[in-house]
Amino acid sequence: PGDRAIRMQPPSPTARFASPSTTHPPSKPPADAAVAHLFALGYRDPLEDAARHRADQVERETERNRALSFIDAGEVDAAIELLQKLLQETPEWMSAGELLAELHLARGNLTEAEARLQANVQQGLESGKMYLLLARIALTRRDMKSAGAHLHIAQRIRPELRGLQLTTGIWLVRQQKYGEAAEAFRRSLMGDGLTAAAEDGLATDRQSTRLNSSHVAL
Repeated sequence: PGDRAIRMQPPSPTARFASPSTTHPPSKPPADAAVAHLFALGYRDPLEDAARHRADQVERETERNRALSFIDAGEVDAAIELLQKLLQETPEWMSAGELLAELHLARGNLTEAEARLQANVQQGLESGKMYLLLARIALTRRDMKSAGAHLHIAQRIRPELRGLQLTTGIWLVRQQKYGEAAEAFRRSLMGDGLTAAAEDGLATDRQSTRLNSSHVAL
């Protein structure tokens, strides 16, 4: 009787929550705001860009290998069609452009081959292979001056390029520089391995040298 019970009132269901009029949504840390601002200005995550670039490279190489498979199977038209499609999507893809130009050149389509290579030049792209192909086009047209200029650039960019010494030997033979041509054919055999074209070049050079010697003797 002397003790008084203390009754505890249950807390109000809304007591744990502050009045909407007195609360504010939590603000983002300043660093998050700065990052958001950078992305709004067009910032790109370099790691994501690098990963995307690698994925694109893998995809392009897969498609280029598919074109090479078409070539190996003798389906040159399919290879040309695929390469043209790829170059429409990625016009700066130099190796695909060179491969397409090489196919056109092999078919005797000099205008198409040269146009493809000149498209690379206009984009500021260059390689030893590109100038070697331009030299072959010039040789086919019997433009010795242009062929020599292109060979000189190819030699400067990539002197060990496969086919460069062979093409140089052919260019020298057509100018009747047989001694220099023989050296070029020998370098081709040493660098590129045994090829029928280089052997034929040496045989032609020896025959031309003998004929030249007989004319001098006469």
